[in-house]
Amino acid sequence: MSTTKRDKNKLTWIVEISVDRSWVADGFELDDERAQSMACKTLPYAYNFEIEARVLRSPNPKLIKCLQGYEEEAKPLAVRA
Repeated sequence: MSTTKRDKNKLTWIVEISVDRSWVADGFELDDERAQSMACKTLPYAYNFEIEARVLRSPNPKLIKCLQGYEEEAKPLAVRA
């Protein structure tokens, strides 16, 4: 369970983004910084403190490295804490 205190003035969406393995092989990886950037592009006039985006769960980093040619084998899914 998260120990982060939630702002009562903010609403939360849980979003699932699926990306073809070929994009991951070409270098795509979704991290907190990219998620924040995507949210900010959607709301270009919002202040940084008004928008938060973070990755709650992501594929196993070893699988990503495998698809990108850096590792040999990995299991498909890992939960990110």
